[in-house]
Amino acid sequence: MWALYSMLRSTVNFKHNVDISKYSKLIAYLKKQNLGYQPTKSSTFTKDNVENFLKNAPFHFLPLKAALVIGISGACRSDELFKMKTADIDLEEHRAVIVIPSTQSYQPRSFLITNIAWLEILKSYVNLRKNVEGDRFFLQLRHGKLTKQPYGHNSISQFPKKIATYLQLSNANTYTGYCFRRTAARLRANDSGGTRHFKKVGRWNATTVAETRVGTSLDGQVEDPVNVPSVTVPDPSSSSPQSHVSKEQLHEEVDLKMEDHDNDTFNVDCFLYPEDLDQKNEKSKSDEVENREIENLNNQISINRE
Repeated sequence: MWALYSMLRSTVNFKHNVDISKYSKLIAYLKKQNLGYQPTKSSTFTKDNVENFLKNAPFHFLPLKAALVIGISGACRSDELFKMKTADIDLEEHRAVIVIPSTQSYQPRSFLITNIAWLEILKSYVNLRKNVEGDRFFLQLRHGKLTKQPYGHNSISQFPKKIATYLQLSNANTYTGYCFRRTAARLRANDSGGTRHFKKVGRWNATTVAETRVGTSLDGQVEDPVNVPSVTVPDPSSSSPQSHVSKEQLHEEVDLKMEDHDNDTFNVDCFLYPEDLDQKNEKSKSDEVENREIENLNNQISINRE
């Protein structure tokens, strides 16, 4: 419905110079109709699916293997793979440096591939690719040879579907062009146990946006005590070495803790430094004295009136 509204808004504004985005009742109606709507998202591959395809797929799937390696390593969209040039890939002996100059956010990004098995796949494709003219990186493979015909945008968007079909996964049509990017997010979230460790890969600034890319996978949602930073709250009355932790160090640990638990509710007092606790206690005592004086004054006034 919102897609139709967007098309109508642009058409009416262009043809009749009327901005229907200012129609508050229309916007309220659309929002009400949108309650409970769950958008359909691309399915994702598991770690076993990726390893199975890269290890067992035959030779004619080599361009798809290279696209899978690059797409998952850099959380790439299908459009980014479509626009990739041979100059964007610097293949070294023990690593591959890949630069994506054109992204949806208009900010270039780069990433490394150091997995030995994945590097061998890239080297095999690059050695096959270097004898063909043209600057587009992904070319079609026919009869064991690369042609000059590059893959189109729609063809690259079909790569995940072809991989799912080969792996005989159910609902292969649900593996869309956004599959590689969502798979990269989910695999990194499962390995690290949280969103903080993979947000930089896909350039996700907001945690909520990154979590939508991960989806509803149950993997990695059980917190590992090793990965969760602990916060030691010193006792104000204790003279042990723990009570001399610097204020900046404690606040830094608290920031890490709260970043991993954005949706939790914390008692602010439990994160106060001893100096802050002393100030809070002094303030509470002064408030008690002030309240007691006011109460005595009111009693004195009531006695005088009697």
